[in-house]
Amino acid sequence: MDLLHFIKDEGYIAARIPSTDGGEIHLPLNDLYSSEDLFEFMTLNPTSVQYFPYERLPYMTCTEAGTSYNVKLIKK
Repeated sequence: MDLLHFIKDEGYIAARIPSTDGGEIHLPLNDLYSSEDLFEFMTLNPTSVQYFPYERLPYMTCTEAGTSYNVKLIKK
């Protein structure tokens, strides 16, 4: 199953992605069609993705070349 479709099915509508200037970029998930679109937007080719749905602020961690990026997930 495609990761993007899974998180959309879980009710998430947007993601907050860390930017290079230390801020965050708000990304509506409806603008994307597949996980590849998400990772292309983030300029990542992750070797692993972990999903943490039960945290106070749900997120997923994408790891590439030993560096991890937390992506916050936002519901309606």
